[in-house]
Amino acid sequence: MLAAFGLDALRAGAGRRGPARLAWPLILTGAALAAAVGLSLVWPAPFLALGAGVLARSDLARVAFSDGAAFWSYQAPGLLKLALALAGAGAVLRWSQRNERPGPLSRGWPLLAVALVALDLWLATGAFNPAVDPALLAVEPPSVRFLRAQASQELGRITTFEDASTSKTLNANLGWLLGLQDVRGYDSIIPRQYVQYMQAIEPQGGLLYNRISPFYDPASLTDPRTHLLGVRWVMTELTLDLPGYTLIYPASPSAPPKVGGSGGGLPTEPVKIYRNESAFPRAFAAPSAEFVPADRLLDRLTEVDLRQTVLFDDPAALGAASPSAPPKVGGSGGFLATVVNIASYQPNEITIFVDLPAPAWLVLTDAYFSGWKAYTRPLAAEGVLPEQSLTLWRADGNFRAVHLDAGKQTVRFKYAPLSFQLGLYTSFLALMTLLLLLGWWAWGRFYRGEHEAHEVSRVAKNSLVPMGLALLNKGIDFAFALLRLRILSPAGEGSYTFAIGFYVIFEILVRFGLGTLLTREVARDRSQAGRYLLNVTVLRGWLWLASLPLLALVMLAYGAWGGLTPAEGWAIGLFALALLFAAISDGISAVFNAFEGMEYPSGVSTAIVLGKVALGALVLLPPLSWGFVGLAGVSVVMNLLQVFWLLALMRSKLPLAPLTRRDLDPTLQRSMLTGSLPLMLNHLLAHIFFRLDVWILKPLAGAAAVGLYGAAYKYIDGLNVIPSYFTLAIFPLLSRYAQAGQGNGGRAALLRSYVVALRLLVLVSLPIAILVTFIATPLIAILGGAAYLPGSAIALQLLIWSIPIGFTNSVTQYVLIAVDQQRFLTRAFIIGVVFNVAANLVFIPIFNLYAAAAITGLSELALCITFMFSVYRHVGPLPWGQIAGRPLLAGLGMTASLLGAQRLALPLLAQIALAALIYLVILIVSGAFDDPDMQTVRRALPFAGRARR
Repeated sequence: MLAAFGLDALRAGAGRRGPARLAWPLILTGAALAAAVGLSLVWPAPFLALGAGVLARSDLARVAFSDGAAFWSYQAPGLLKLALALAGAGAVLRWSQRNERPGPLSRGWPLLAVALVALDLWLATGAFNPAVDPALLAVEPPSVRFLRAQASQELGRITTFEDASTSKTLNANLGWLLGLQDVRGYDSIIPRQYVQYMQAIEPQGGLLYNRISPFYDPASLTDPRTHLLGVRWVMTELTLDLPGYTLIYPASPSAPPKVGGSGGGLPTEPVKIYRNESAFPRAFAAPSAEFVPADRLLDRLTEVDLRQTVLFDDPAALGAASPSAPPKVGGSGGFLATVVNIASYQPNEITIFVDLPAPAWLVLTDAYFSGWKAYTRPLAAEGVLPEQSLTLWRADGNFRAVHLDAGKQTVRFKYAPLSFQLGLYTSFLALMTLLLLLGWWAWGRFYRGEHEAHEVSRVAKNSLVPMGLALLNKGIDFAFALLRLRILSPAGEGSYTFAIGFYVIFEILVRFGLGTLLTREVARDRSQAGRYLLNVTVLRGWLWLASLPLLALVMLAYGAWGGLTPAEGWAIGLFALALLFAAISDGISAVFNAFEGMEYPSGVSTAIVLGKVALGALVLLPPLSWGFVGLAGVSVVMNLLQVFWLLALMRSKLPLAPLTRRDLDPTLQRSMLTGSLPLMLNHLLAHIFFRLDVWILKPLAGAAAVGLYGAAYKYIDGLNVIPSYFTLAIFPLLSRYAQAGQGNGGRAALLRSYVVALRLLVLVSLPIAILVTFIATPLIAILGGAAYLPGSAIALQLLIWSIPIGFTNSVTQYVLIAVDQQRFLTRAFIIGVVFNVAANLVFIPIFNLYAAAAITGLSELALCITFMFSVYRHVGPLPWGQIAGRPLLAGLGMTASLLGAQRLALPLLAQIALAALIYLVILIVSGAFDDPDMQTVRRALPFAGRARR
């Protein structure tokens, strides 16, 4: 309270009387409290009666205080401290009014306020500062050492047995400190189901103190519910003579004397440890199940053979069990004759190997909670087939159970609560928004128009900024995918992917390569920007209308023969509407690209992605829960917003001439269709080129292989952002050089720019390929977990070597477009597709997904060879030694450093840092940045000049 008033006073400052008006009420209230405490010393009767009244109304107060006098004597010093704090706060606020008057005393009240706050805190908590020698934590009595050795060999739980004569044997929660699993506990929040379970065994007198109690009744130790709980060891200072309990510590049969008195901490020696031979294993299989209403279930546990029958209070659980032949039972009253081995037991993840002769229930005697998930996978398919999700049920009133089919399999329990994932996702979005706002501020603060005076500066600005924002978009999409995959069922995710596949194909048809053509023509003559944009927008509108009947026919065909669901139809329809707005936005972005202002559409795109994933989470989560259809609706809304945002930016940032009706030119539209047809075909063929292996992989190797391959390909998709935006940034410059022709040195400038671009892309792509080859396994583990290893990691190691060739092909493709060789590109892509199809059909049946991964790189190589033939004819010969020589030398040094770092078992981040340093040092020493072209690039980076200044 004093701190709040002190802060108000500090904010009030000189001449502000608002908080200062509280000064006299605080002083008078503090004086009244102090007077009351003083009066109680000379006239105690009313105050003792007040204390007695409080005790009469509070159970907790009666536990702590014997009578009203004890209560008042405890509270009176606290009231006196409060009185002093209130009066002191009022005095400080009153003094703050003197700030209006000159003099040194008028400026001293803030110091007094700080001192008073410190005094208040000290009076409240200063005396409550216990100090204990931390060396006591290292004390390990022999009984505890013995018990920990037992627990290291067998997964079991402990408890204590006590009576009024014993101490608090191994006080609650000390087991957690010692690495022992205790059925007791001292927690502020205890799940109700567990409280009810323990109350069914024995009344819980410690709940008032947030405790699950030790056992006091010997009958509790022989209760079947105690055995089911897995209580393997009982520590006690008493002698137990119970069936099924064996004294294992101390080993001597002579009984030590009882130890009485109170106390806590580690158990006082000597104690006894008994082993419960009837305790259930942590996981077991039971062949049958029974539904029991919740109010009778805990009592029913004592009436059935819990080794054979699992009890559920949800009748839906019984529907999960398919009828089967009676399983073999291992002896009378024994467990089902199965193999159930816990392979890994961690706080948030448990892995169990199971071998069942018949379908059965797997019971894990850990507490059920909604955040736990369960998965299974046939043991023979380890590393090949993905895991299948299981429904997790609450069994026997407290535990986890899943129903399994017969056979050998791995079952994994994973704690992944949606609340935590949503909180992490929301924090991630907030961080991304903050980074975006920080980048926007930094751009306005540091970037100046004079940075665009040099062409290389413009290329750097137009590649680095969009590239960074695109990588940010990929990160946001990646985080959203982690959330989406956990909310949608596998079937829902498959339907969403299917609808997206429709969108991508028809997007290529509607865009028709007109964006690239628009950028090329406007870059050559910016005065025609508005005219070209108008005609491209109208053309795309007609193409969109023309695509709708084709889309409807394909949907009807899938509805008749492909199992298209109504929800999938709605999603495809919404994506078709979103496609119209996306096509318009793409045209506006192409104009920005032609004006070399790529940062504007890139920034808008990042903001739209943030909006999409935020709204996407909203429509996926309760209470909406609209599923993938809601995600399609979000795309419509955000794509429309993107159109209006880009239009507003274009009007304010680009010098476009006013449009007239004459600018709508059908002749121009026809010529644009003719000129962009090869570009559209190239785009379509390129899409088929990169995705064809998936279409072949699914029928020849199965959906699981596609899943493993797709996980590896997500990293390739992310890395392909780099050449994509780099080539878009350099394309206007290449187009102008190509138009200049041979006569005035334009073609020579084109070749020189192309060589510099290749050098930069090789410098970036080669170390990425080397590094990913070495760290593929942790990368896949981060993305998909152990379920995707080792298959996805091997596929990624093969796929990553398509990156250096693919980066080269990306910029080469745009060079050929700049010299009007888009028709040749069509023939080249046809050659690449034919090679891809033939190779995949031959080798996928033999080498599975690894063939698809290797053939991707070989197909890129075949495409590159074809491209280079046209480059030699229309641009000029390339100096490959200059382009790749020094990066290859640095790459060898990087490889050697990674091999050495892995042999030395250095941490992963240290390996990456060392490899990057070695690569950079070799490049510098070999003179990779010393020639005039690279020095020009280095000097022309957008912020380089300002940084030097």
